[in-house]
Amino acid sequence: EAAARQQWPFWKQNLTESAPSQFVYHDSVARAAKAAARQGRQAEAWEMIKPAMQSFLSKRLENTEDQEQRVARCNLLLTAALANPSERKTYLARASALFATLSPETKRWRSYAVIGEEIAQEMNK
Repeated sequence: EAAARQQWPFWKQNLTESAPSQFVYHDSVARAAKAAARQGRQAEAWEMIKPAMQSFLSKRLENTEDQEQRVARCNLLLTAALANPSERKTYLARASALFATLSPETKRWRSYAVIGEEIAQEMNK
C-alpha cells in the first residue's frame, strides 16, 4: 500500500487525458485500495477506487485488446469486490469473465496469473 501511495504524486502530476497516463495512475490507486480492503478498511478502499472505476470501466476501454489493461481491469474488479461486500459476487463474476478473455500467454505471466488466482480464491470463499 505504501509503495503504491508513493507513486501517486508523480502520476497525478503527470496525469493527462491520455489512456497510458490514466492507466498508470489508476492502477497504482487500485493496488493501494486492494491492500486497504484486505486490512478491513473497505469504506476507505471504495472511496479510493471510485475514480478508477469510472476510468477503467468506461465504455471507451471496454473492448481494448491491450492485455495489460485487461489485467488491470480484472484487478480493479477484484478490488471492488473486496471493498464493496454487497456487490462482491457481481464484481468477482465480472473479473473472472474478463480474465477468461485473456490470451493463454498473458494468463501464464506470473504477475498476471496471481490476479487470476486471487479472483478464483475469492470466488471460493
